Amino acid sequence: MMTPSMDIYSKPGTRIRFKDNGGYREQRESALQILSYDEVYTVARIDVYSSSSFVVLNEIPLRSFNTTMFEEVENGNSPN
Repeated sequence: MMTPSMDIYSKPGTRIRFKDNGGYREQRESALQILSYDEVYTVARIDVYSSSSFVVLNEIPLRSFNTTMFEEVENGNSPN
């Protein structure tokens, strides 16, 4: 079964959920110091490179995170 992920071409304002999977261990450990597992955040921008992509969040504008650690939230709804 494939793990859901976010679209690396998501538009600003797209709601995404931090899932703490994918990326390198160091990236996940760093993200866990700032983000909360299963919390919903808002895309400010996405930087796409040849072998990776990173998302900047409205809620934390001075950091970027590997997009593989997030999944898109359907219809912009937050978890129950």
